[in-house]
Amino acid sequence: MNDKQWNVLYPIGTSVVAYSGIRPEDRLAVAVRKRQVDGRFVEEADANLCRALTTVTRTPARRSASATPWCPSRAERAASTSPTVT
Repeated sequence: MNDKQWNVLYPIGTSVVAYSGIRPEDRLAVAVRKRQVDGRFVEEADANLCRALTTVTRTPARRSASATPWCPSRAERAASTSPTVT
C-alpha cells in the first residue's frame, strides 16, 4: 500500500491501531501473550514491545525522501526501551 492509498482508506481522524514495537503475529508477541495468559512472569521490556496502541490518524501519510520505510531491528527496538546505565 502506498501513501495515497493509505490516505484514502484512513483519512485524518480515523481510528487505527499502531504497534510501537512488534506486530501481534511476531513469535515474541505470541510467546509473551501465552506467558501472560498462563500467569507466568513476563519481562517488562518484552511486554512493552508487544503493546498495541489505539489512536487516530493525525496527519496524512507521505512517502519518505528515500521511499524506503525504516524498520528497526529487534535489537535496536530492545536497546531503545532499555534503561541506560552510566
